[in-house]
Amino acid sequence: LFANLIYFPAANRMKADLKRQQVFREMMIEGICLIASGKSARDVENQLSLYYHVFPQGSKKYKEGVNN
Repeated sequence: LFANLIYFPAANRMKADLKRQQVFREMMIEGICLIASGKSARDVENQLSLYYHVFPQGSKKYKEGVNN
């Protein structure tokens, strides 16, 4: 019973955090590779915007950034 209340929810949060960290690292590597290959800033932004769904409220923050 204790495990169901404490440990399983904590483990699920940890799994989700690890997945977000993995995607963030992949995103950084892809961005660096795009910049190194000479892609324009707009191309880099468009390519990296595909990752916004992984992060909490990602679409909201992405749209705010585009509008500024």
